[in-house]
Amino acid sequence: MLAFSIIAVLVLILIFFVFKVQSLHKQIIANRGIARQNAEKANTAYSVLSITARTLQKIFTERVEQASKKGLISGKNYEVMMLITSSSAKIIFDACEKGLSIEQALTVAIRDSEVSMDDIKAMMQEQPNDVRISWVQNHADGFIKACDIMTLSLMTPRASSPQE
Repeated sequence: MLAFSIIAVLVLILIFFVFKVQSLHKQIIANRGIARQNAEKANTAYSVLSITARTLQKIFTERVEQASKKGLISGKNYEVMMLITSSSAKIIFDACEKGLSIEQALTVAIRDSEVSMDDIKAMMQEQPNDVRISWVQNHADGFIKACDIMTLSLMTPRASSPQE
């Protein structure tokens, strides 16, 4: 009789674990579907970020080139601005995708150029307060806002705007 009771308890435990495995299997299947949906959303967001970053880079670069053609910017400031704007898509990607700060992403971007981080810092010190405030946030949003304000202000120079 004792053996029969032990077998009955073990059968009940076995049935419990079978049901538990089935419910866990269903949960795994549901989580796979959710993971697939999230991966699709991430790929879509990545594509949109890519298009947006390249479009912003084109806009920023065109503004700097127009200002140069009009003689509103030249010399070292032109070189620094062109480097920043022509590398802006890569800087944005490095900041968003790799989790780098803007300063770290800029360091990567200037690695093969003649422009140094000191040149960038010197130019940024000459910028209006709203540009500097956005710049020192050191993340993609602030970088984009700083580039936008900086390149827009080139087209409408103030009395104190840097020429060299």
